Amino acid sequence: MMFHPVIGLAIVLGVVVPASAFQRTVVHHPNDDFAAREIRRYTYLATGALPTLLSCQPDEGFGCLDQALVDSGELVILTHPGSTLLQHPRLKRAIKRTQIAALDGATNGHLIQTVQIDTFAATKLVIGAGKFGPLYAAYTFAEGLGVRFELAGEILPDPTAVGGLPLGRYAHSVLPDMAAFAPSPLFDYRGLQPFHDFPEGPDWWDTQHYKQIITQLSKMKANFLGLHTYPYADQKSPTTGTDEPTVWVGTVDGLTADGSVKPEAAYPTSYANTLRNEWGYGSIATSDYSWGTSEIFETDCWAPPPTDADSCPQPTTPEASAAFFERTSTMLNDSFTHGNLVGVEGCLGTETPLSFPAPPSGPNPCTAAPATCYQDSETRILPYTVAITDPHTTIERCAYECYAKNYTLAGVEYAQACFCGNELPPASKKLDPSKCNMPCAGNASEECGGSYTMAVYSFTCSGPVPPAPSSRAVYDGIFTRLAAKIPSLTWYWVWTPEAWEWGKMNSNSPVFTDAVADLGNAMASRNAINPSLKMATNGWVLGPLPDRSIFDKTLPTTWDAITSIDMNTGHDPVDPTYANVTHHAKWVIPWMEDDPTLTAPQLWVNRTLEHMQDAKTYGCSGLLGIHWRTKETGPQIMAMLQKSWNPTLTSQLFWMDWATAAFGANVAPAIAAVFNSVDSFLMPIVVGWTGGPGKMIPQCKNPSMFEFISTLEAIAPQVTGMANVDRFAFWLAHFAYMRGIVDTECAWAGFNTAMAAATTSPTPATKAALLTSRIALISNATIMMTALQMSFVDVGTLGTYMNIEGHSLSDAITSANPALVKILGPLPPAAMPPRVFSGKNASIIVPTLRTTLGAHEEFELRALVLAPTAQPKCVTTLFTRGIGSASPFTAILFSNTGRSVFEVVRLEESDFEYYVSATCGGDLIGVYPAGAPVITQSVVIMA
Repeated sequence: MMFHPVIGLAIVLGVVVPASAFQRTVVHHPNDDFAAREIRRYTYLATGALPTLLSCQPDEGFGCLDQALVDSGELVILTHPGSTLLQHPRLKRAIKRTQIAALDGATNGHLIQTVQIDTFAATKLVIGAGKFGPLYAAYTFAEGLGVRFELAGEILPDPTAVGGLPLGRYAHSVLPDMAAFAPSPLFDYRGLQPFHDFPEGPDWWDTQHYKQIITQLSKMKANFLGLHTYPYADQKSPTTGTDEPTVWVGTVDGLTADGSVKPEAAYPTSYANTLRNEWGYGSIATSDYSWGTSEIFETDCWAPPPTDADSCPQPTTPEASAAFFERTSTMLNDSFTHGNLVGVEGCLGTETPLSFPAPPSGPNPCTAAPATCYQDSETRILPYTVAITDPHTTIERCAYECYAKNYTLAGVEYAQACFCGNELPPASKKLDPSKCNMPCAGNASEECGGSYTMAVYSFTCSGPVPPAPSSRAVYDGIFTRLAAKIPSLTWYWVWTPEAWEWGKMNSNSPVFTDAVADLGNAMASRNAINPSLKMATNGWVLGPLPDRSIFDKTLPTTWDAITSIDMNTGHDPVDPTYANVTHHAKWVIPWMEDDPTLTAPQLWVNRTLEHMQDAKTYGCSGLLGIHWRTKETGPQIMAMLQKSWNPTLTSQLFWMDWATAAFGANVAPAIAAVFNSVDSFLMPIVVGWTGGPGKMIPQCKNPSMFEFISTLEAIAPQVTGMANVDRFAFWLAHFAYMRGIVDTECAWAGFNTAMAAATTSPTPATKAALLTSRIALISNATIMMTALQMSFVDVGTLGTYMNIEGHSLSDAITSANPALVKILGPLPPAAMPPRVFSGKNASIIVPTLRTTLGAHEEFELRALVLAPTAQPKCVTTLFTRGIGSASPFTAILFSNTGRSVFEVVRLEESDFEYYVSATCGGDLIGVYPAGAPVITQSVVIMA
């Protein structure tokens, strides 16, 4: 017997028997049909042979199992600890009852036993306690077959590797013995906190992608997915990180009877998109993207649903804003409903103290005097900003907002902006009235300024200023809408703001007092409207100074959990103050990656496992990981969730197991050693925060820091199998892109030096040097961006591209163009980024991989084709058939939605496998997944 130290499985090599008439049967209770079909799926993918399913009704007695013993060469029995099947006389004598008894009352505990039933071949007992225990047991069984699960998909045994499937010789014989026992996890709550605000993260997830993530969490035996919402802002200045659509903020009177947001109660909201111009990501139409990347975005302003043409870069009418909130709630409810089916609870939340819109004008509107048009500037000619982009803006509304804030003058600008003040601007700034004639966003019959031209006016308003709603009233509105529109929601958490960490918030501040009152209002609303909703705190710190455990002392025990993300973007250890929290459940959230280095590789396996150990030491019952990207953070998320069920896991054991599963046993020791050598704080840092995440700067670094990449490149020829090679190629490309960052930064520094010299003294020699340095910059950037493109696997990697071209390369290349042309004249092609893809091989990118579907749910698949040169019109085809079927694949053409983007939607009634091919000009340029059709993707339908 061999014990597997990572997944807690003991495995004994089996005996190969003749294939004739061999049948492997998965016996299960009807309620566990989905889990049984997952066992069938992964057994097929690991051995090449599809087992038979046998559903045994409870009232059938032992006859069903007796028949299976007659018909089958091997049984896999999926059941519960109290199942009557375990009382079968022949089975009862063989099972290890002590372990099974230990699962009694356990929440999703599970085990695997191999037992000998008389002279019958060894039988696998796959037993799970609780509602989702059988599903956890099924995925543990899959892990015993060599399957590993990560957030971006599955790591499956490679049938094209040298020697074929490791378990292929058991296709028609008894599988190796297995044993596993996991009665309880380290933490009751295990999961993720994907953070909004950047395209690398959930801003670019649609319903299909949320369901993919939730499914993979379930396969890794996690049970929580929580989202943060940047709050409504009064926009006293243009700001990032505000007004996200995840949670609408407003009072009950802003809702219709069914909980929909009324247009007059909506406000402009959006998720990250290619034209939003936020967090340093420049606004660039995707058709202007270089290196051929324009081909894989079908629209110039791009983001997945719920963003649409009316809301990109943001809604411009109240109706469009309201519709955006409705699409968002539909997406989240569909996703969390799926989560409830597979044991993953959903959570949403806002920040405290709650911010919310001011009340609209009352029935007696203000009367405005004639306006005067003035030249405005970024410093503003009126000092107070009510809103920059308010689709409700009218002359009267802006006047009312200023009246409510005790100002005597109002100013409207660019149709949507509203400002207040008490002193008229200088007469020298007066303009012709025609410069202030843009129709108001909220009333097209009125004129509301222009581009940096402000219409300023005095006003009179009748009646007192109505009081602003209380936070209790707004929470009532929030919870009323959530109950109506997202009834699948399980949790709501209220966050302390980021400023509490960096500003060293103290509990003697009125802000803390306001937050405690605000939390009380949130709980009161929850109790009145949706008492089944669980409540938690969260934030950048556990609580304010000097005693960060103060929430544990001030909040009633009706709060279900107190939690926070680790401080200093995860670079500090877990706050020891957690040990002082004794009245509430407490959860820790380590960082799977940080945002300052968001565009570069980050491997945080060892640090994550250390933080998990600290959390357990402090008595924490929940462990979540904060992240944006999915593929790049796969190892640390996988390690976190494996250790949640296997406390003995170390980073060295993890890397060895991961490398074996992903790349093959022959190269695993060498690859694991390399990854271990750059784990956590050992990884070189090549980018930082400059106006936004992951920014490159002009600098030169020692190239010796990348010797580990050369070591991996030397290993590459030893990796065999199309899937193994493809998985390894991702990491090689990811690290080559990282090396390209440093080379490009150094070329940028050289270009800046040459530019300064040519600007000061534009001689033929300095001009020639400038052109040479510019061509070197473009060449290095091309190598870097091509490597990044070869690591495109999901929407997160596409978001990284948007970041690099729109932020770093905009500064390094685009912004220098006018001055460069002034010195050199027209630039040769080598001095400009190429418009076509420079890679050697085409690639098919499938950004979302669903491996399960609900009953009667349509299968939706997007494929992006990135080809080396300008290709004739491409055709993309889906090939599908029943899972394990010997029948030919059925071909279905994708629809072209624009450029080189393709989609297919179809309804499948039973489990199936598929692959994708792309032909351009009649030539096959690629297949997906690598190794197709020998290797396929598969989907199981949830009954």
